[in-house]
Amino acid sequence: MTWPQVKLNEAYWFQEGPGVRKWQFTTSGIKLLNVGNITKDRTIDLSKTDRHLSLEEVEKKYSHFLADEGDLVIASSGISIDYDGFLRTRGAFIRQEHLPLCMNTSTIRFKGTEGVSDLGFLRHWLDSFEFRSQISREVTGIAQKNFGPSHLKRIKIALPPLEEQKRIAGILDAADILRAKRREALAKLDDLLQSTFFDLFGDPAESSTKFPTTTLGIITKFIDYRGISPNKQPEGVRLVTARNIKRGWFEHEPKQYIPTDEYNSWMSRGMPRTGDVLFTTEGHTLGSAALLPYFKQAALAQRLIALQPTEQICSEYLLYIILDRVFQNEVLRRATGSAAKGISSKQLASILVPLPPLDLQQRFAEIVSSVEEQKAKMRKHLAQLDDLFASLQQRAFRGDL
Repeated sequence: MTWPQVKLNEAYWFQEGPGVRKWQFTTSGIKLLNVGNITKDRTIDLSKTDRHLSLEEVEKKYSHFLADEGDLVIASSGISIDYDGFLRTRGAFIRQEHLPLCMNTSTIRFKGTEGVSDLGFLRHWLDSFEFRSQISREVTGIAQKNFGPSHLKRIKIALPPLEEQKRIAGILDAADILRAKRREALAKLDDLLQSTFFDLFGDPAESSTKFPTTTLGIITKFIDYRGISPNKQPEGVRLVTARNIKRGWFEHEPKQYIPTDEYNSWMSRGMPRTGDVLFTTEGHTLGSAALLPYFKQAALAQRLIALQPTEQICSEYLLYIILDRVFQNEVLRRATGSAAKGISSKQLASILVPLPPLDLQQRFAEIVSSVEEQKAKMRKHLAQLDDLFASLQQRAFRGDL
């Protein structure tokens, strides 16, 4: 089925927030909506910032930028290019509990046109290839991608009748709810492991009085390929990149490879092994860590090092102590750089960590192994739901749903 193509601004009203200056910020009054308040989970989290405008300032200059319940808001800066090469923004609906709320620069709000367009349909369409391919050609910026209303006015949308928009949005909402429930279940298992960690070892902020401490460099061997530029190819030795490292788990996509002979020439620097803790050393993923799963051979890209545990420490305990806020805060304190902060191997090696008895670490490792089996099954199911959702989405915007 072919739907008429219309300009996005003919179907929806949209408005970017004003360019509020730092000197205008206050700690009370009307909260400002910032890019960081719009989460990847399609929710608004106002705890992430404490920027306000005074009531007088809003009444005088910005009353027409006050958000309304039901507005769809998106981030137009600080957005990312996904692994498929196209931009992906973040969007969420304004709820009553968020109000009063004033728009800020780099946030854009949308309203539907009565009798013409539905915001639920638009929310899903913003994740579609039709939008992402168009906006990816329009974005500006190198280090930080951004776009604005002038770019959106050049975007076209294939718009079905209003009732069809609502039907499509309803189907995609239902599929999205299933994915959200699976993510919530995964989060609860993460919370369980975090709670178990504290039960066994206590809060790392206080554990220096409970267990002896040592430096990370003494209890681990560092495998570091930084400074080498890999030649990527369709097959060969698996190249692990910072994009594969999430907070506590390994993401298998995207998959990249390098030639075997090139990998062999790197071996003087050491060979990563299953169970090594992979750690990102710079950029917006600084401090992310995950265990290396089984690969016959694996090489490390830039911004990654492998921490190879000695016999004094278990991989699972090492991973969780690295992910704890005490260690993460120390990494941030030592990191240097302006555009992209980073930490050197020498700086990392000198960080102190508590070292509990090995049998207590092994007890924790057994619990982690059991829970991770459940999480692996859930992630597999979530991946299937993601594939189903992507298929439904493609069919929906082709008019085949």
